[in-house]
Amino acid sequence: MLTFCAGLLAILLAGLSGPLKVTDEAGNVVAGDLRSGATDVTERTGNVSLTFLTAPAQVSVRNSTGNITAAVPTSASYHVVISVRYGLSASRVGDDPTSPRVISLSVGMGNVSLDQAQ
Repeated sequence: MLTFCAGLLAILLAGLSGPLKVTDEAGNVVAGDLRSGATDVTERTGNVSLTFLTAPAQVSVRNSTGNITAAVPTSASYHVVISVRYGLSASRVGDDPTSPRVISLSVGMGNVSLDQAQ
């Protein structure tokens, strides 16, 4: 498992595979071209942007204040769970409650966008 922790920095990641865990207090998390089957991101204040090249089995993003954007391939179906306390959410990925692949995106104050990867 790759683990990244930062205090007041931006975290930029690209092309990673294998389990991924990111914790950030303040700053942005940007991860692209991911091949990670399991991704866990905790952000306190900042934006999170994830783009997957291969269909992940498990994605969990928790953000107190900031936006979450994620894009996943259409080659698989996903059980999508989105929680927004104050803000808006939009998903262009269908929810299949029977899928073993789970995408959970949760924000206290901010917006959530889940799209199909190009």
